[in-house]
This record gives sequence, structure tokens and C-alpha cells, in this order.
Amino acid sequence: MTRRARLLRRVSTVLLTLWVLAVVGAFVHRQLRRRPVVAPVELGEVAAGREETPVRVQRGFVYNDVLGVEPNFRVAASEVVEFASGWYELREMNLSMFQGGEVSYALVAGAGRFNPAEKTALARDQVHLSLGRGVAVRADEVVLHGVERRLASRGSVSFAGPGWGGVGGELAVSLAEDLVELRGGVSVSWRGDTQGSALVMLTPRLAYRRQRGLLECPEGIRFLRGGLRIDAPAAEIQLEADTGMLRQVRLTGPVRIDGALDAGGWMEGRAGSTTVEALGGGRMRLAADPAAGTGWVSLRWADRKGAIRELTAWRLVGEGSEGAWEWLEGRSWRAASSWRGNRPGERLRPTG
Repeated sequence: MTRRARLLRRVSTVLLTLWVLAVVGAFVHRQLRRRPVVAPVELGEVAAGREETPVRVQRGFVYNDVLGVEPNFRVAASEVVEFASGWYELREMNLSMFQGGEVSYALVAGAGRFNPAEKTALARDQVHLSLGRGVAVRADEVVLHGVERRLASRGSVSFAGPGWGGVGGELAVSLAEDLVELRGGVSVSWRGDTQGSALVMLTPRLAYRRQRGLLECPEGIRFLRGGLRIDAPAAEIQLEADTGMLRQVRLTGPVRIDGALDAGGWMEGRAGSTTVEALGGGRMRLAADPAAGTGWVSLRWADRKGAIRELTAWRLVGEGSEGAWEWLEGRSWRAASSWRGNRPGERLRPTG
């Protein structure tokens, strides 16, 4: 091979190498330009307090989890950032939980985190959980434990239904039992159908059996209505299946009542297990069994004019409105008496 031919061969090799490098560089440059930019994404908290490395940004994220052949839960988001640790950062998060193939609970939040491998999710930023029948819960943060099919709030919650609402220390939901529990001090307020004082319920723990529309207070309960107070060691409250309105309250004895009435006067008494049934329009029906300690229902009350009445009976039934009773009947009564109002310092005088 001549010297000139060798020179031409070397020049051709150099030019070919430069051309290949140029093609590779152009390809790499094009791929870098097409790569998603992760710097502007606002990331939430990271696991275990350490920095995580985002590896991918995806829009329109949906994850479906099944339990056997039935759907368990579904997580969806408008945008997701995937991290090397396996966690996903979600925007505009939606969480649906299934029972019998249908959506049973639905949650929406402004943001959240999700780990498909652990089936664990954290919803935050204006979290709203729908329980059906017009009942909804609001919380700062809610955690899903997908394997155990449980939900739990971090911190206090507020909730509302048709004509009522309240607050609780924390929320726990068992999807398997379809049971919602509020703990750490619960306060519920019913406005009712009239313009009178709201009915307020205070209890350490409230359990809501959703399918039955039944509220249970196994650790004691106190009702407040204006200046009137009712205490019982336990209670069950039945809501209307369709509307979620208050239908019936069953109190476990001994039941104690005392305080001022909205219409004027006051009332005090003691009974055993007691049932109060809502009749609509602010009306109610009462049935009280005897107290275990005395074997009687005892009641003492005064009207706005100061007339005082006393009643001791084996069983007490009655009907009236939110502020006044239309009639009270003591069955197998032992004693009943009425007293006129008196000027200060005078003794009460029996009238019958």
C-alpha cells in the first residue's frame, strides 16, 4: 500500500469516528431534552426523614388492589412522582375502598403518599372521607393499611351528617367489620326540626355500625339540651337508614336527669333503661323502666309558674315536644303529688 493510500485511510477513519461521536452526542442530547424535569415538583415528606431520589414523573396514575377475586381498594391521582425507595408522591389523590364489589368508602385529598409493595397510603391536605348516607369526615391526615383493610386518622377529626355534626379526637375505620370508631372525646350536636336549643352528646368513644345506621357509646354518655343534662353508662342511637336523621335513643340504666327546661322550670329524676323515640316535628316519645337500685322510676319537675310535681312509678311513659311534655303516665305508680309555687321562705304545700 502506497503512502498516499495509507494517509487517505487514516483520514477516513478519523472522519468516520468523528461522525459516529456526533451522532451519539446528538442522540444523548435529544434524550436529555425529552427527560422529565423533576426539579419544579413540590415533594412532600420523605420516608424515615431521609432524602429520596425521584426517578420518574407520571400523569394520570391508577393502582387497583384485589383481595382474592374481589377489588380491595383503588388509588388514583392526577400526577405522581416515583422515588427509588418505592414510595409515590401523589397530587389530587383519590382513594376508593370496596365491599362486595362496590365502592363503600371514598376519600379525596389534595396530596398523599403511596407504597404499592406495602399497600400503605397517607392522605393529607384537606382530607374528606365519605361514609355514605350523607355522612362525611374531615381530617388533616388519614393512613390506609391496605393489608389489614383499616383506615386511621392522625390527629383530631370533624364530621357531619343530615342535621348533625361534631368533632372527635381520632378516627379508626375497619373495612372488614364496616365499623367506624371515634375516640379521644367525642362531641355531637343535633339541631333538630325546631328553633330550640341544640341537643349535644358527649362521650369518650363512639362506634358507628354503618350498614345498620347504629351509633354505640359503650363508655358512658351525657346529653345536654339547654340547661338540662342526662347521664347514662352506655347508649345506642339508631339513625334513619335513608336520611341519617335521629330516630331512637336507648339508654342503659341507671339514667339520671336534672337541670332547667327550655320552656321554663326544671326537672330531676332517676330511672333504669330508657328509650326516647323521635316522632318528627320536634316531638318525642319516652319509655323508662325502673332503676335497679330502687325498683322505681322517680321524677320531680316544676313548670315556669313554680308548681312542682313528683311522680314515683314502676314504669314511666310519655309524649311531648323538645321543651315540654304533653302527658306523662306512671304505670303501677306508688305515689304522685303536686305542689303550688310559694313565696321565698314558705314551705311547699301538697295539693293532691
